[in-house]
Amino acid sequence: PLVIYVDGEVNKPGAVSYTEGLTVTQALTRSGGHKRTAKLSDAYILRGTEKLEIDIKRILAGKAADVSLKPNDQLILKESLF
Repeated sequence: PLVIYVDGEVNKPGAVSYTEGLTVTQALTRSGGHKRTAKLSDAYILRGTEKLEIDIKRILAGKAADVSLKPNDQLILKESLF
């Protein structure tokens, strides 16, 4: 089965089943949501050798478009230092 990986400051890190059109916010929901310690404005997707910076804070606020994921993507939420 196709999966993406969610890691870092999420409640249930690990593989999430991929479905056509899966977005960052949907993947976050499937991994139990983000921890309070997550730095939402400084997340990224690893796609092969590419690193795509994303601002989940802006997406959740409706100020940026949700990002579609591809199979085997890794969605990483960094820890906030504050």
